[in-house]
Amino acid sequence: LAYTLKRGQKSSLYEKLRQEQLIETLHVGIEEIGGEKHRFFEVDLELTEKGLQSPQTAVLRVFQALAQIQSAG
Repeated sequence: LAYTLKRGQKSSLYEKLRQEQLIETLHVGIEEIGGEKHRFFEVDLELTEKGLQSPQTAVLRVFQALAQIQSAG
């Protein structure tokens, strides 16, 4: 899942957010808090000035990308 979101292909979440000039960087990973039984999937966005003015658009794009992956199976 993490690879799919951040790979450098034209349709990836990373590329879409960069094209819209909303982010500088994107980090996707698993955070283990309290051991293996408590894992969190996290998406970190370093927003540009444009992204800071419209953070809801960046968050919307993350959820759209997740929904697209889910529907593709």
